[in-house]
Amino acid sequence: MFISVIIPVYNGEKGIEKAIQSVLSQERNDVELIIVDGGSTDNTMGIVKSYADRISKYLSERDSGYAEALNKGIALASGDYILMLAADDRLLPHAIDGIKSSIKDDTDIWCGSILQMLPYGIKHWKSNPNLTELYHGCSLRHPATAFRRKLFALYGGYDTDYKCAADREIFLRMYTKGAVFQVEDIPVALFTSEGISNKNALTIAFPEDVIISEKYGVSTVQAEKDRRLNIRKCVKSKRIAFLKCILAKMGLLSFIYHLCGKGEACMNKKDLENIGLNLQDI
Repeated sequence: MFISVIIPVYNGEKGIEKAIQSVLSQERNDVELIIVDGGSTDNTMGIVKSYADRISKYLSERDSGYAEALNKGIALASGDYILMLAADDRLLPHAIDGIKSSIKDDTDIWCGSILQMLPYGIKHWKSNPNLTELYHGCSLRHPATAFRRKLFALYGGYDTDYKCAADREIFLRMYTKGAVFQVEDIPVALFTSEGISNKNALTIAFPEDVIISEKYGVSTVQAEKDRRLNIRKCVKSKRIAFLKCILAKMGLLSFIYHLCGKGEACMNKKDLENIGLNLQDI
């Protein structure tokens, strides 16, 4: 099984090198790396070209956003499966090994989990095996997903009408078309909160979610309820994260969790070891 990894990027000089290195460090000859640059004006392409002898394909030209960039990458890909990696994210060590050892013969879309490095710890975000949750929000982890390449020829690529929520739309489209999903609790990528969907959740992503929900048969009333619920969750999460950051800087977060008889609420050294990772890996 051959895997293509596509990295779309625009003015990503701060993170692109680590993303590239995370793919190359998999040290496999059954993986190709494709970089699709949107016409960066910083040193992104200088960094990309410094790895030209180890990158399978790359191009740099203006596009309308990450959805179009991914479609361009898909057109260049030759792998049996395609993995999309944001320029701010990184593949975890042995991520490709985890996918290849787990994926079943009939699987069209394999979904793993992601880790997020936060100021107060490492958060583990899993994909939800209940696929009906896709009707209410993006419940699968796009940076940890491998798509069978043939699906894009059958059902189309990413919808460029969506600037932030094209990943959820394509998940729902593939699900309603009958694609076979496989959801595993296997960490694939280290995720940052700097992606376009997170930075524009309230103003772009959530409104797009309403449009997508209605497109796939969710009532306008329910779609609006889901939007409001997701907004509340997002705001609450940001407030809690802000408070945890302050407590962590003061050295009080661990003490408070200990008093409450709870864990760290984030992954610790033992948790990482249980999934075959260590702090040096991330």
